[in-house]
Amino acid sequence: MHAEEPRRPNETALWERLAQSRKAPLEPSWLGEVYSPGLSNDLKGALGEKLGMLAARGWPVIRQLLDIHGCQAELILAAGLCHQPEARDWLLSEWRSSTGDHPYCLCIVQALSCWGAEVPETLVTSCLNHPGQQHRLAGLQLLTFRAHLLSDAELLNLCEQALADF
Repeated sequence: MHAEEPRRPNETALWERLAQSRKAPLEPSWLGEVYSPGLSNDLKGALGEKLGMLAARGWPVIRQLLDIHGCQAELILAAGLCHQPEARDWLLSEWRSSTGDHPYCLCIVQALSCWGAEVPETLVTSCLNHPGQQHRLAGLQLLTFRAHLLSDAELLNLCEQALADF
């Protein structure tokens, strides 16, 4: 006797429900229930975006999904999108514990972009000096949010490697 496989939600029905979210707002718990790593990338991204846009109501569900499914790009980006201090702290913790070859390191940095003024300067410097172009671009994005806090000399010093690259 085979154990019954969990039913995979009908993606078409989920897309239709997401499309109607302006008329009938989505509950964070429902978004968490229908999320599955087995869904298409586009649908997972849309669910993550909806959760992130729910801000304080979405973060607990995002955190629960991260605990259940581990790091997933759409959940990491949802954590950044929700703009909650606890989400920022989680993202920073993940960045600090990651190594350079962490598969989601770039995603974590991109999710932190809106907190550029509040992230450690070591994160910005690390990104700007990274050999990968996408990391350096993410570092410049972080820098746009903190540039007003820096003197011209500090800004040029931080960008020295990136400017030499171009």
